[in-house]
Amino acid sequence: HPFVFNLCTDRYHFLLTFCAALLRGQTSLLPPNHAADTLKRLHSRHPQSYGVSDKALVLEGMEIIPFPALPALETGNFTVPAIAADHVAAIAFTSGSTGEPQPHPKTWGGLVRQAQLEANSLGIRPGLHFLGTVPPQHMYGLESTLMLPLHNGGTLHAGQPLFPADIRQALAELPAPRALITTPLHL
Repeated sequence: HPFVFNLCTDRYHFLLTFCAALLRGQTSLLPPNHAADTLKRLHSRHPQSYGVSDKALVLEGMEIIPFPALPALETGNFTVPAIAADHVAAIAFTSGSTGEPQPHPKTWGGLVRQAQLEANSLGIRPGLHFLGTVPPQHMYGLESTLMLPLHNGGTLHAGQPLFPADIRQALAELPAPRALITTPLHL
C-alpha cells in the first residue's frame, strides 16, 4: 500500500513506524485523533492504506497491523539510508473542528530543512535528550520531538507525559542536557 496510518501512541514506536514507511517508499498518514469516525472518513479518502498500532485497535474496513515485538538492540555499523527530498513523507491532517480534516503534505526534504532551521535558531547541539508532551502525529510534535532529535544527534523519551508531576518525573529520568517540548493543553 502507498499509505500507512501511523496510529502508534508510544513515541519510539511511532518513530520506528514512520522510518519503516519511509524505507518502503510509503507516506505516513497522521490523523488528528484515533476516533473511529475520523479514521473511517480519512480511510475512505485513502483506500489504499492500512494502519499500524501499538494498542489493540480494530476498525471495520481497515487492515490494522499490530506493532511487532522488538528484538534485542543490536550494535554495530550501519548505513543511514538516503530518502529522496521530494518524497511525501507524511500527510498531517487538521483537527477538522471547522469541517473535514484538511491534508497537509510534507516532503522529507522540507521536514529535514525545518529540523535544521529549528536546531540553528535554538542552538541545539548533539547529545540533547528530548521530552515531548505533544503527540507525534501533530506537525509540531513531529517536527520538534522526532525530526529535531533525529537530525541533530539527540535522543527522545518514548512517553507523552501530561500532568506536571509526570513531566517532572520523566525529566528527572533523562540525563542532562535535556529539553522539554510542550505546548498549551488547548492546542
